[in-house]
Amino acid sequence: MLTVHSLTLDHVAGVDHAHLDLPPSGVVVVHGPNEMGKTTLLTAFRLLLSEVPVSSKAKRVRDLKSASQDVASTISAELTVGDHRLTVTKSFNKGSGGCELVVTSPRRENLTGRQAAERFSSLLSTEVDTGLLKALTIDQGESLDILAAAGIRSLEQALGDDDAVSGTADGADTADGAGAGSGDDQGAAALIGAVAEENARYYTKTGQPARELRTARAALAEAIDAEDGARQRYDRAQGIIADLERLRGEKDDIARQEPGAVRAAGDAAESLAAGRRAAEELDRHRSALTAARERLQVADQRRDARADQIRALADADAEVEELTATVERAVTAAEEEQARSEGLRTRLTATRRESWVARAWSTWLAARQRHREHAGTLADLTGRCDRAAEISAAVDDRDRALRADPATPQALEDLRRSAERLAQAVTVRNTASTTVHVSGPVDGRATVDGVPLDLDGSGEDGAGSATVHATARRDLQLGDYTVTVIP
Repeated sequence: MLTVHSLTLDHVAGVDHAHLDLPPSGVVVVHGPNEMGKTTLLTAFRLLLSEVPVSSKAKRVRDLKSASQDVASTISAELTVGDHRLTVTKSFNKGSGGCELVVTSPRRENLTGRQAAERFSSLLSTEVDTGLLKALTIDQGESLDILAAAGIRSLEQALGDDDAVSGTADGADTADGAGAGSGDDQGAAALIGAVAEENARYYTKTGQPARELRTARAALAEAIDAEDGARQRYDRAQGIIADLERLRGEKDDIARQEPGAVRAAGDAAESLAAGRRAAEELDRHRSALTAARERLQVADQRRDARADQIRALADADAEVEELTATVERAVTAAEEEQARSEGLRTRLTATRRESWVARAWSTWLAARQRHREHAGTLADLTGRCDRAAEISAAVDDRDRALRADPATPQALEDLRRSAERLAQAVTVRNTASTTVHVSGPVDGRATVDGVPLDLDGSGEDGAGSATVHATARRDLQLGDYTVTVIP
């Protein structure tokens, strides 16, 4: 059985490309004007089914060569051959054609080249009666009343022996018109009877396969299974042979490469030893690097702690300086207030003395007034009394000013507290700072950050001595030597 599902032509005769999809059943009629490629489709399909090699130079191949392009003529068809669904593609080209076969069922096969062509021919010869197909194919211009049955084995067996067929033909040649018509009817009846007899051989009256057909089909299935098994074994053998050839080639390559491999192995061993030594050296360097990183981390922690201490000392030093300035201002203000208070007291004493004198003069003037009642003296005493009153009022004003003066016990108490905070700040600074004691001759030459250092002579045997508190970097110049102190 042969069923055509599609047919595709590329660069075949005058057809650059054509594709024809056919229904699964029914009659397909391809029609159109003349010289449009209808006959080319049929001719190309016949060439696809033939066993003509794809690299053949035969006339039937040259006739399908493209007249406008020097390319291969490609014919492809999707078919069902027996139980096999497949796609076959043949590219006909002088000396360089190609064939590809893809079977999708009952099991998948992918073949190319000569194997594809041989497999396709085997399927056609097994599943398709090519002679019957040729007899049932009628070309354009042939008579539809003539059945090309001569030489077709299946039809000859259906019609009977060759002599009967020849006698019928000879009788048809010698008879007149009527006789010829009778002979044709008898031949048709004989053909129908032979077809019925042949059909009864393979099918029962109910249309079921007869034993001979069932046996043949079973044998065909067994043969197909045997062929599949043999082909699988053949494919495996071919794969084993190919692997063996490849392995032999690899063995030869390895044998040729063995001297170089030995040298390469020696070089690799030396490289391995050098690599191991380098790895050991790298491990040592890594250990040293790890230790250095740990020391660096400790140093960073110490640096951060030292920086925190330095910032704390700097803050304490700044606070001490601020408190010192505050205390100095408070002391200055206290001294100024004390001076003003002493001046007010002095003026108050003088005013009181003047008041006493004025009161004495007032008493004396009153006595004189009582004794003398002199008008001028009375007026003078009156004026003195007025002046005494003014002085008394001034004394009262100065007394009130003295009581309102800032130099009061509260101000003195604030001054005392400021002095205590100053002493505490100095104590904190001396505790957190680095203390440097410098001693030497009183007339020795010493500076701190370029500022001369005074030696007060409080050392042993009257030697000069001084104390330097370093809360930040300080440079001490001692004679020709410079000492840098970093807290």
